[in-house]
Order: sequence, then structure tokens, then C-alpha cells
Amino acid sequence: MYKNTKRKLQKKAIYYWQQDMDKFIVFPLSWGFFNVEEWSLVQQFRPYWTLYWHPFPGAILSVNGTDFEPDPETIYLFPPYTKYSGKYYQSFIQFAVHFLAESPFDRVVNKMLKIPAENISKSIMKLDHPKNKLHNSIILEQIILSTLSKIPTEAFESVQKVIDSRICDALNFIDRNPGMNHTIKSLCKMTNMSENNFHRHFVAGTGITPKQYIIKRKMEYTRMLLVKTEKSIDEIALETGFVDRYHFSKMFKKYFSYPPASFRKRVSSHSN
Repeated sequence: MYKNTKRKLQKKAIYYWQQDMDKFIVFPLSWGFFNVEEWSLVQQFRPYWTLYWHPFPGAILSVNGTDFEPDPETIYLFPPYTKYSGKYYQSFIQFAVHFLAESPFDRVVNKMLKIPAENISKSIMKLDHPKNKLHNSIILEQIILSTLSKIPTEAFESVQKVIDSRICDALNFIDRNPGMNHTIKSLCKMTNMSENNFHRHFVAGTGITPKQYIIKRKMEYTRMLLVKTEKSIDEIALETGFVDRYHFSKMFKKYFSYPPASFRKRVSSHSN
């Protein structure tokens, strides 16, 4: 063992002191282990990276209209503005991370990437109690960088992504304020674009209309309020700009198949 190690080091010793290095900057936004009882993601289109590891069966991912069950030996990586959906057929445990990554990862194509879990899953298992913040921050950054380092060269575009930077600004503003009553006119004013130009660039970059995206983010936000807060349905409807509880309930059922009261009851019963 010693001789073998020495031989390898002698080969590496020809490389002198290195100063010209690429510097990668990543920003973890949120992470966690989740015991998932219900999972329904409809055409996700997020402005940040999403990393999933599913060590046990139960989840179904859908990309480009194709459903498949995640492999426990694979990390599934979704670059910003990559469309995908998720559902379930039984409860499962999931590890997920949301993060931002600066250049050169802003040139990665908008498609799902499959990364071998290998040592990454071992690092995931080293994550500790949330109170151990320093330890977790270091391990989490290692997980993200290890995953990004395995992105194949062909996944990088030779030029910047085609999505207009002004549309990115609008998307980020909507995502930061999902409960607001966004109008096309106000977004056009913010981005200094005409309505026709804004609509054309938005659809070209995202594949959906501005109105569809605004409603989608608002409905996802109302779902979060139902799950994470104790606000009444009337309060949520008022906060997110619906005319009344009836209008909110009708829209919520259209998106998530259950009225808001039934949805909250189901989530509460599963949590208990």
C-alpha cells in the first residue's frame, strides 16, 4: 500500500505550485430530508437549481412527458428553468437541495442531469441535526460542488443561455413576491419592454405565457400557506388577491384536485 501510494504521488509531484484556479461560488438556499406522504409537483419551473436523491421507492418524476421512478444510485439535478413534474404512489423518503450557482454553471443547458450518487450519497448521510449549522454548511457545499463537478462537458452551452435577462428579472421578481397581483403592464414597466415584446420573449424563454406563470406561482404559494401556516382560507384568499373564498377554492381545486379545506385536512391527517 505504501509503495503504491508513493508511486502515485511521484507522478503528481511533477505539477508545481498552482495559483491559476477556477473559483466556483454556490449559494445553498434550502435543504432537508423529507418523509413524504403526498407529492404533487405540476410543471415546476424554478429560478434555482434543484437536487434530488430518492434512496427508497415511492416517487415518480416526469420529464418531457415521460414518467420514471428515480434510481437510488442516481442524483437527479435540475438546472434553473428546467421543466419537470413529480408525483407518488406510496410514501417515501427524499433528500432535496435548492441552490444557486454562478459562472460557469449559468451555461448549463435546461435539462435534467443524471449524476452517479457514489460518494455523494455518503456525504449526504453525514449531514447532522439542523443545530449543527457549521458542519452542515460545509458538508452541503461539498455535496453541491461534488455534484456540479460531475456535469458532463457537453451539458455546457458555448454561449450564454437564450433566455432574455429582462425576462429573468421578471421571473425572479414574481418568485420573490408570489402573492402579489402581478399584471403584464407592471412587469413590462419594470423590464422596460412593450407588452408584445415581453410576451414574445417570455414564451420563447419559458415555454408558457406570463399569465400562466403568474397563476402557477400564486397557486403554489397558496398551497404553501395552507401547509405551513394556520391562516384561515379567507385570510389566504385575501392575502393572495382573490376576489373571495369561493373564487380561491375554485382555482385551487382546478390546480390540485382538492378544495383548500380538504387539502389542508389531508395534509394534517398525514402529518399526525
